[in-house]
Amino acid sequence: LIGCKKDSVPANLIVGEWQLQKTEVEQSGNIVKKNKPNKAEVLVRFDQNGEFNETYKNVFPVDFGFLGCGGGNYELEGENGLRIRATCMSSLSGQKFTIIDVSTKELILTNDFGSKFSFGR
Repeated sequence: LIGCKKDSVPANLIVGEWQLQKTEVEQSGNIVKKNKPNKAEVLVRFDQNGEFNETYKNVFPVDFGFLGCGGGNYELEGENGLRIRATCMSSLSGQKFTIIDVSTKELILTNDFGSKFSFGR
């Protein structure tokens, strides 16, 4: 018998360009919440071929950002996992995120460090 497992997160919902809207990042045991600064753009793009890119305009990644790594690749894992491998990462396995919510207009990711990233289109 051959079976196919269907991911609960359809790949076509991830594909496209997303604007980072807010972050909740753990720093020294506290959660620091940040909304997108005026005129700032943090754009994250997932394409159909598994390529990932992140660009910044009018903001530095250290002040408000996602990975701050530029380009790389991604893949969906299991029911709600997303693994991103970018050029600046020290680990070849990349960083794993959990997809909390995804729709045509919203994408919410968390990581193993307690951070939460909310994107919109």
